[in-house]
Amino acid sequence: MTLKLRLILDAALAVLTLVLMPYGLLPPLLHELAGVVIFLLVLTHVCFNRRWFKSLFRGVYTPIRAYRVALVVALVVAFGLQVLSGVVISGELFTFLPDLELSSTGRATHLPIGAWILLLVGLHMGDHWQLFTRRLNARPFLRAVVIMAATILFFQGGYEFHRQGIADYLTARIPFANFDYDANLALVFERYFALFFAYFIVGALLSSFLRACSHELRVADPPNGKSE
Repeated sequence: MTLKLRLILDAALAVLTLVLMPYGLLPPLLHELAGVVIFLLVLTHVCFNRRWFKSLFRGVYTPIRAYRVALVVALVVAFGLQVLSGVVISGELFTFLPDLELSSTGRATHLPIGAWILLLVGLHMGDHWQLFTRRLNARPFLRAVVIMAATILFFQGGYEFHRQGIADYLTARIPFANFDYDANLALVFERYFALFFAYFIVGALLSSFLRACSHELRVADPPNGKSE
């Protein structure tokens, strides 16, 4: 996959993930269509990276590699469960399917898994932060603007995590979403973007730390058995 195509695909996944979040403020059909599209994009992403999946049982697992594999596995499981629960509770696209009497289970799992997907996608994209920032070093002014905007969004995202009680959604302690149906949709999207960006920053910091740990391990125990 070329770098440009990879960035476009990742951006599309991130945007659609954000679109899926305020489902109470959008037409149900739009929510379900976005869910189908994001599922197809995930399948495309997996197809493009099939060589990576084939290499899982080869090589040495450093901290950064173990983290990345765990993150991808968690994403695959989360998307799979989200699709299954979405089909079960569908009120628009999949009403032709037989009733499996799993609606209550589907509704109980759909919301917390959605919260986990936003978190996991943010961490996953944060692991590839260098793809998004590699050109900033040559543009000092733009770099300064991005750093300031990123700082503001990070703290806003942390505030939104607390204000919206996201921890309760992640742990399934809240069975339904609390929407302000009179809220401005653009403002709601901005708040979710800030939350997503906070996850992105946490993912970037965690990835950088694990890369450093992996480098230290390679230096301390090189393949030829000699110290460097």
